[in-house]
Amino acid sequence: MRELGAYAGSHLVAHEAYSFNNCHFVRFISVNSELGHNDCKRFLGRRFYISQSHEVIAAPKVLVVDDDDLIRWSLVRFLSHAGYEVTTAVNGLEALTIAGTLHFDFVITDLCMPELDGWKLLDKLMQLQPPPRVIVMSAHEERDDHRMVKEKGGWAYLEKSGLLDRIIEALVNGSSK
Repeated sequence: MRELGAYAGSHLVAHEAYSFNNCHFVRFISVNSELGHNDCKRFLGRRFYISQSHEVIAAPKVLVVDDDDLIRWSLVRFLSHAGYEVTTAVNGLEALTIAGTLHFDFVITDLCMPELDGWKLLDKLMQLQPPPRVIVMSAHEERDDHRMVKEKGGWAYLEKSGLLDRIIEALVNGSSK
């Protein structure tokens, strides 16, 4: 553990400090401060990175939605290691419930799922304020899927083959806008 310095007159103690792609990530375990309860909740247990100008910036939050356990597990491992804060849902209905209570910077969703498919989920997510950037993925690409995702407000459409490289590229591009 190490103390990172002050934020609003408070001392932040980091746990799990590591680097990835020239970014330094931390997870805070204690705040020795005069911060209010809500400000402390913003820090504790969350993943942050330290910018080159030494600002503490929250890691982007990603909701991964897929009914395939292996895809969800792979994306969680890959994205967590890359510094993203990841939550999962097994279908669109569960994703909507989660997205209704928490804000996500990105939602990565499969198209073909039970209960509420990716198309309907995309429509509902675009109604949130502010809407997350939605990355749609599918193992079965149809001719017009890419165009339809863009028309409905989606950020990117990806085929599942070679998925991890394209997901990180879409997240990085989305974070820089």
